Amino acid sequence: MKVSCIFVALPTGKESTDALAAHLGKDPVQCTVRDVDQYGRLVSSCTAGREDIGHWLVSNGYAVAYTQFSDMYEQDEKAAASSRRGL
Repeated sequence: MKVSCIFVALPTGKESTDALAAHLGKDPVQCTVRDVDQYGRLVSSCTAGREDIGHWLVSNGYAVAYTQFSDMYEQDEKAAASSRRGL
């Protein structure tokens, strides 16, 4: 099964992956399918406890909003860019 998210990890994915792993620790992750993209991948939003993982990644500059499916991270992306956070 291929899964995509409402955010897109940046090309420096290893750094984003390492940052997310350090942030989450061993917290379990739960994803909810929201849509299917043009390549047949499931578009999902994911949480760890009460935290929206997409929000954390985008607002810290580790991912960009996938605005084709949702505008929910658009403001997070703008704030990260204006604060020069992340990659």
